[in-house]
Amino acid sequence: GKASIRRYGERGGPLVLTYGVMRQRVERALEGAGLTRPRVIDLRSLYPMDWGRLDWCMSRHNQVLVVEPDIPYGGIGAEIVAQLAERFPCAEFKRLGMPRETISANPRSHARLLPTEEAILDALTF
Repeated sequence: GKASIRRYGERGGPLVLTYGVMRQRVERALEGAGLTRPRVIDLRSLYPMDWGRLDWCMSRHNQVLVVEPDIPYGGIGAEIVAQLAERFPCAEFKRLGMPRETISANPRSHARLLPTEEAILDALTF
């Protein structure tokens, strides 16, 4: 799959990698706060991963926030950070996802545990 650049941001600004329902939440948070520096990448496909696009973005950004709709522990975000950290050891990484706790099957409960727009903005401070 091909990752999509949703916001171009500024060179040297934070890079936000996201997918699924979190893409919309990230975009709303940035628009609401009037932030223009972050570049936002919608991964769109987790397999195959668009490592070429991610490497290209990493050559322009050294602060990365991975926002995912899942628990960050042992998940796709952890693997993305591990792969990128090996290739770009000077970069700073943060991950934001659901808390590590039992999640009910109730959609309302699930939605309430997703990272909030406020949490996304807080995580962009490196």
